[in-house]
Amino acid sequence: MERVDLEQSYTNKETARKLRRIADAIEAGRSFRVQINGHRVTVPEDAEFEIELETDRNKGELEIEMRWDRRQIH
Repeated sequence: MERVDLEQSYTNKETARKLRRIADAIEAGRSFRVQINGHRVTVPEDAEFEIELETDRNKGELEIEMRWDRRQIH
């Protein structure tokens, strides 16, 4: 499979709605689907999560990463 690297910006309201849906799935131990720029992917219930913080004097960045083995998805 080819490598896909996409980003999309959302309004605060859209972001809150998406994060709430993802959090509900994680808490329930369910997989969930996400779509970015028309590309859909299923994140399995056993995905690994990492929160990354980068800051300097002028700006900050917070990333929420989800990793999984695509070969394990049925």
